[in-house]
Amino acid sequence: KMTDEAVDFFRSLDSLEPSARARGIALHDMMAEVFYAEDVTDELNFAKAAIERHPEWVPPKASGVKVYNEVDYVYDGVVLRPDRVVEYPDKLIVIDYKFGSYHKEYEKQLAKYMDLWRKLTGKKVEGYLWYMNGDENDELLASKLDGKDYVAVKP
Repeated sequence: KMTDEAVDFFRSLDSLEPSARARGIALHDMMAEVFYAEDVTDELNFAKAAIERHPEWVPPKASGVKVYNEVDYVYDGVVLRPDRVVEYPDKLIVIDYKFGSYHKEYEKQLAKYMDLWRKLTGKKVEGYLWYMNGDENDELLASKLDGKDYVAVKP
């Protein structure tokens, strides 16, 4: 039989916030189910503001735009899996979701995704690091990356 202290301890675990990594994985999985605007549910409130500001990232199904979520591609012998690629007739938008803080490696990763899609399609490619953590530093990230062919955006 467990002591009262042990029972209280395990009950307290239920109220703990999930780790940042676990939260990011869960939110990432939710976004992987979103192909078109009609797929955005109330559970995705954290992303709705950015989707409203950037409707080209999550177009309506009737638009006929192709959307690829979490599809593996081999590029220079390495498997790459961009989080989201939205293909328009004249361009592609490559999006990589981020739920933590800025790392220089993310820019390099996104640049590889963009290069892959340029080579696959010959189309113009836009790339975005989409930070969804509500961190006040996200605005700074947008400034830091501005002027390159990819940008970070705050939802």
